[in-house]
This record gives sequence, C-alpha cells and structure tokens, in this order.
Amino acid sequence: MQPYEKVSTSVANIKNPPFWLVLGLPWPDGSRNDTEECAQAIAPTFIPREAQSRPVQAILDFGVGLHRKHGMRVLFLSELTGFLRRAQASWAEIGVPDFDTALNELLEVPTPALFMSLTQHAHMLLCTAGNAQTISHSPENPAGRTVDPSEYAELKKNLQGALERDWPAYIDDLTRSGHLRGQ
Repeated sequence: MQPYEKVSTSVANIKNPPFWLVLGLPWPDGSRNDTEECAQAIAPTFIPREAQSRPVQAILDFGVGLHRKHGMRVLFLSELTGFLRRAQASWAEIGVPDFDTALNELLEVPTPALFMSLTQHAHMLLCTAGNAQTISHSPENPAGRTVDPSEYAELKKNLQGALERDWPAYIDDLTRSGHLRGQ
C-alpha cells in the first residue's frame, strides 16, 4: 500500500477531487419510499491521515491506492472489500482488525461528506459491488435474478455524474457558511 500523499487543500482542489469514496448507509427501517438518503460520498485525498485511527487510515489509503492503480473517479466501499476478497486478503491483513468499528469512525470523520439519495435497487448495488455474484429479489421477481455487472457500471456512471455536478456547489456552500476553509 502506498503511503498517503498530502494534497493541496485549496478550495479549487477540493471542488474537484481526484476521486470519491461512496459508502452505503443503512436503508431506513420500515421505509416504503422509492428513494432514501442512504449513501455518503467523501474525498479521501483531502482527509488528514494523522488525525485518524490506523484502521481508518488503512481504509483511506487502500482506496487511494486502488484509485491510482485503476483510475476510477468513484469507488464504492464494497468494491474495496471485493478487491481484498479476490486477492484472498482481508481487512485485518491491511490494518483494519474490526471493520465495523473503523467504518463507524470513517462515517464520523470531520470532512465534507455529501449525502445521496438512491433507490432501494441502487442502494443494493452500492452495498454489493464487491461480490462475485449477487442475486436480486423483488416483488416482480421473487425467485431472484443475477445482477448484471453492467448495472454496477451504470450506477457508478450516474453517481459520478451527480458528484461532478453537485460536489462543487456543496463545497461552495460549505465555504460560504464558514464550515470549510481552504489554504
């Protein structure tokens, strides 16, 4: 794993990060809505590592390494798990002994985090992107069907478009309100 490189934190740079890490949040219990706020996008390259626990640093650095290797603008946290699984490795092996605790810490990191609303199907895709095979069940298809890999690619494309459109305005709002100050 490559060590974290400090990136300039000017507002202009924060408005256009090299990539975003998108985390799936729990779908609200009992929700029957078509969409819910159930995803959070962060820009890992702007999160100071020295202020984070070693497990959170390991998650962020692993994401940065995969971004550098594959050039993706949007990475799903579930994809990181999938990369580890395919390499026959685990979170513990890269410095994350308790993934759930580290994930909770990551969700609390004081950094710009854009919350996103998704459909239940899109949420399922976000949370299962690292799986070798996912079976989707629905009222229309209770027996289930195998999710086509193109569905993940389409979701990623849509989320990237939304982030490229909405993130700069979000950063501007944080700057105007005094919640974010660049160098």
